[in-house]
Amino acid sequence: MAAMKSSDRSHLLIYCDGGFGNRLNAFFTGLALARALDLPVTVFWPRNNWCQAGFTDIFLPAPAVDERSLRTLAGSLDNCLGLFHDALGADTVGLPFASAYDYASIDDFAARALQEGRSVFFYPALMPAWIPIELVVAEMQRCAYQPFIRDSVVDFITKRLG
Repeated sequence: MAAMKSSDRSHLLIYCDGGFGNRLNAFFTGLALARALDLPVTVFWPRNNWCQAGFTDIFLPAPAVDERSLRTLAGSLDNCLGLFHDALGADTVGLPFASAYDYASIDDFAARALQEGRSVFFYPALMPAWIPIELVVAEMQRCAYQPFIRDSVVDFITKRLG
C-alpha cells in the first residue's frame, strides 16, 4: 500500500477504535479540532470485536470514512505526525510515540503539530483536555445519526423520562 502523501495543507486523520465510548471520544474531539483549524478530515472506523458496527450503521455518512485497522495502516503513514493514547498504537503503525494529550490549547497544537503541511494521525481514547468541551458538544449536536437510532432515542426519552 502506498504511503499517504504530504501536501501543502495538513489533514487530520481521526482514528476511532476500541469500544463505542472511546470511538466517540476520538471522533467528536477530532471533528472539533478539525473545524477549529479548518482541516480536511478522514475518519477511520475499523470493525472489530469491541465494535462490530460500521460507521454508517450508526451515523449518516461523513466526507470520508475508512475501515482499515492499525495493522493494515502500518507503513502507510510515514509522512504523518502520530498522536496516540499510548505507545501500543504507535508501535503497531510504525510511528514514533507522541501523546495526543500533550498540548496546552488548540493554538499550541497548531503551532507545534501543523508543520510543513504534515498530516496528523489523531488516535486518543480519552477526550484531550486541551480541546474546549464547548467545541466538542457543538460537534455532538451537528452529528446526524441513522433515523432508526434517532427515533429509538426520542421514543425512549419520551416514554421513559417524560
